Amino acid sequence: NSSQPTCSTPRRETRMQRINWFPNPLFIGDLANVNRYGDATASVNYNNHQLNITGTKGGYGFNVDVPTNTPLVLSIFVWAESDSAAFAVMDVTSTGVNALTNPSITKGVNNVLTRFTSGTGRIRFEFVPNGTNVNIADVLIETASTYDSAVGGGASGLLHGGHDAARLTLLGVAAC
Repeated sequence: NSSQPTCSTPRRETRMQRINWFPNPLFIGDLANVNRYGDATASVNYNNHQLNITGTKGGYGFNVDVPTNTPLVLSIFVWAESDSAAFAVMDVTSTGVNALTNPSITKGVNNVLTRFTSGTGRIRFEFVPNGTNVNIADVLIETASTYDSAVGGGASGLLHGGHDAARLTLLGVAAC
């Protein structure tokens, strides 16, 4: 029957590998690479996997190894009890830190998405509660290229002619 597609080499779907550079996004077990100063403290709510950060004078954050000179995206859920809390992403250097971005957070729910490039390959994201409670969850740090490909929008391969709709299967390989 000439209306049936002919099979040659099956096309395999290419899947990108998404890597979350933050090693413990659910805050399970010991928290590693913590940077804490002043009276800032944190505790984990294991029911909702949120980290609650408190303190009047000090900051609490994490040092994370990331690719150097590569555009990155940080996506994080933040709930703040008031507008007084502060948030920063910094490059960690041999002599201290350099600010990369200071996303604003306001009272209530904040779904923060910020972009930056680390020149050192080591960043710190840090919260300064300033006398209020700050909860964080769903930490995702990944390269901007994989983030944009995965959630950045655009039309599917079907609309761009990247796939033959008559030959798609659940596994992305045409059966012959």
